[in-house]
Amino acid sequence: MVSQAGAAAAKKLGVKIVRYIGPMVNIHIFDPAKAHPEVLRSRHNLKGRFVILYPNRLTRLKGALEFIRALHVLVNERGQRNVVAVTIGSSDPAMHKELLAEIKKYGLEKHVIIIDHAIPQEELRDWYAAADVVVLPAILKDLV
Repeated sequence: MVSQAGAAAAKKLGVKIVRYIGPMVNIHIFDPAKAHPEVLRSRHNLKGRFVILYPNRLTRLKGALEFIRALHVLVNERGQRNVVAVTIGSSDPAMHKELLAEIKKYGLEKHVIIIDHAIPQEELRDWYAAADVVVLPAILKDLV
């Protein structure tokens, strides 16, 4: 269980072996009170823009291409020109090239920021705080 309350509830239901494993993230680093989203929004010229964060490896199974295509619909077909997507995660060279081609195909160069390397946890925390929405698409239902 990831919460002590969940572990206690499971025991009450008669589950014999219950282990509390605690949070899956460092709650001291990912404390919202320590975040500085305004720094990232200023550095990347995102003030007043709607930020969609995709903090995941850029792979087919993680829905990277579908994410770019959905962004195309949002920006080009629905007219949401104020949207910017920020991807944080590695990709193999072939996938990176394919993603760049999709971005160019749909004219989304001004709507996508790709950070294709590891970043410090504190910076990731700040990106979560700077985002208006976080997406974690996946092609396979068991791959989230």
